Amino acid sequence: LSGFTPTPEHRGVIKTALGAQEAVAWSHEAEVLPLLERLRDEGYTLAALEITDRAIAPEAIAAEHLPLALVLGNEVHGVSREVLDAVDLHLALPQYGIKASLNVSVAFGIAAYALVGRMRGLGVAG
Repeated sequence: LSGFTPTPEHRGVIKTALGAQEAVAWSHEAEVLPLLERLRDEGYTLAALEITDRAIAPEAIAAEHLPLALVLGNEVHGVSREVLDAVDLHLALPQYGIKASLNVSVAFGIAAYALVGRMRGLGVAG
């Protein structure tokens, strides 16, 4: 978690998480770029979920992209240009119709589902 994202200690998160916040490891970083550097140093491929000209579908992830750190942006502004320039990959979910955006939590759920399916296909997820 980074920026002004509420942490699992926030009463709104506690109310909606229904106890799940106790089962998920988390940390909060004031600045995202140093966090991205640390994750890259730890061997993660950095992937931002954002519609861009260079975005690929989650199903196109290859074994060499794992482990993968998925970066999501702000509900209104998406992933910043600074972060898009810092990550290794851009991922996008196919969308049809006039409106090309999803709620961040919905987008995360769809992307996570697609990525786990891809990882299973690669034989690296249980």
